[in-house]
Amino acid sequence: METIFGGVSIFAVLFLLVLCILWILIPFAIFGIKPLLSAILAELRRANELKAHELSVRGGTGVPVAVPVDADRPTLKNILAEVKQP
Repeated sequence: METIFGGVSIFAVLFLLVLCILWILIPFAIFGIKPLLSAILAELRRANELKAHELSVRGGTGVPVAVPVDADRPTLKNILAEVKQP
């Protein structure tokens, strides 16, 4: 019976060690992705502007591109608002 508890405790210690390492590394991964997401958002805005310009030049029909008021400041609220737009 003692060997079972010994095996379980070793497993628990290893699990907690991995969890602590991940707890330390995850914030760096999240903040490392932020510049990439900003670059993607800038490209999407540029594509929207090009499409709007194309539609205005052609005089064609289409859905106008809605640009958020705080478009120059990428916040989580603005990003989610752009993602939710159809």
